[in-house]
Amino acid sequence: MKLLQRLCTIVTLLSAAYIINAQNVTYTPPTHTETWYSTGTFYELFVRSFYDSDGDRHGDFNGVTQQAEYLKSLGITGIWFMPIMSSSDHSHGYATIDYMDTEQQYGTMADFENMVNTLHNLGIRVIIDFVVNHCSHQHPFFVDAKKNPKSPYRDWFVWADNKEGETYWYKTPTGYYYGYFSSHMPDFNYENPKVIEYMKSVMIFCLDKGVDGFRYDAVTHITGDVKRDIEFFRVFRSVIEEAPYKEREPFLICEASTKPYSDYLGDGTDSFHAAFNFTSSFVWRRTVRDEKPIADNGVNLIEDEIRKYCTGWTAVQSGAYYAQLIANHDAGVTGRYRPFREFGCVEGKAKLAGTLYMTLPGIPFVYYGEEIGVDSDPRFKGDRFIRTAMHWTPDENAGFTTGKNAWNGITDNYKQYNVRTQDARPDSLLNRYRSVISVRNEHKALSLGTFTSLPNQNNNNQLIAYLRQYNDENIVVIHNFGSKPLSNIKIDLTGCSIMSDKPAVLLGKSKIAIKNNILSVTKLNKYDSIIIKL
Repeated sequence: MKLLQRLCTIVTLLSAAYIINAQNVTYTPPTHTETWYSTGTFYELFVRSFYDSDGDRHGDFNGVTQQAEYLKSLGITGIWFMPIMSSSDHSHGYATIDYMDTEQQYGTMADFENMVNTLHNLGIRVIIDFVVNHCSHQHPFFVDAKKNPKSPYRDWFVWADNKEGETYWYKTPTGYYYGYFSSHMPDFNYENPKVIEYMKSVMIFCLDKGVDGFRYDAVTHITGDVKRDIEFFRVFRSVIEEAPYKEREPFLICEASTKPYSDYLGDGTDSFHAAFNFTSSFVWRRTVRDEKPIADNGVNLIEDEIRKYCTGWTAVQSGAYYAQLIANHDAGVTGRYRPFREFGCVEGKAKLAGTLYMTLPGIPFVYYGEEIGVDSDPRFKGDRFIRTAMHWTPDENAGFTTGKNAWNGITDNYKQYNVRTQDARPDSLLNRYRSVISVRNEHKALSLGTFTSLPNQNNNNQLIAYLRQYNDENIVVIHNFGSKPLSNIKIDLTGCSIMSDKPAVLLGKSKIAIKNNILSVTKLNKYDSIIIKL
């Protein structure tokens, strides 16, 4: 017992020593290539819940087109559309019936193309969800395969003679088929080359319709063997590496649920360009929620996540990126509720969280409604209740639909947290998102730069500061995670090789000055941030 206590003491001391020594240690992201996606800011958009243009209670392509100027005003440069293909579930869209047709309630293919063209004209790129692991049980290929063991599509799916009682296997009159997610979603058999060729043809079809890339769904379930899966992903990557698509720089990002997510990035050049960093998303939310960016053992939790991004077994490969986020459409992936609910409906914390993850290395993805404080109903949990309708106005149905009600309801805080009301408030959550996205878009140090954690002389463990550097650009970001204002803040720049006597505030209102390598900030409100160019 005494030996164990001694070991614990040593570990604690080493942890404390690590963080003390880590101050002013510079971490360099493995990739800092300037592309439209590496320097951009994405927006995850669920068409069904965004804006209803025709009063049928469901959002649609024309609704997105009508609200395109709002998306432009937000500053986002890319949109990830959740599934837009014909689906059998009429809800989330992940049970595809036809990979080359649109969801009927969303509109026609012509409506989709018009929406894409409108967004392109506003400087916004488009990537779409690509459900490659499985299709719907109503997909014509599976319907035929299930009916006839001699169907040409039989070996497009995974079959067995007898799997009675085994998980993920479902009985039919002609045998048992495998479906990891449900009986309504049979898995494809990727050992069949025809499946791969078909998926390539879907990619080409969508690229020819104007899309700029794909978010690949559930890639860890293709075969369960990462090395084998990468062989398939190389084929997908090859589609965009050839004419006529290569010059458009299509972007491929994956949802991987198995750690490290970087495994699915191949060698950095032969698989996906990026993977979502769900582990870090929990850290960003937890540190803001608990007002605790420094662990009890002294570790700077923000810096520690960036260290993992840049070094060690979880680091991304050279040529690839991690995507940063605090929310998405899956409950349990980034949290039980939308972040606004998790932050106790405190608007300041929501501002802090958004400013935090959009000033860190990686590609940020904003989940629709996150920027205006769309809430979650605390009586419910699960995916459906974090996919509620967008709040546009304080009017009936939050301005989402002229129909009797929205397909999935409206959260209770819509009268205060909606686009119209937030737009009119200079200090609103929406306008904070606009400001920080604008700063990020204009300063590549925040997207591609190195990361250096900076010590403060206030000895305040709720105060976090870091330096982002790219080429000759130096940006300092300071956050107050605490519930009380801070004054006379002193950030130590010793060892950072910065020569500047005219710092400029890019976001925030405090007065600043630099003297003897000390950056002074007069005041920082609770849950507030300041971004400074040196």
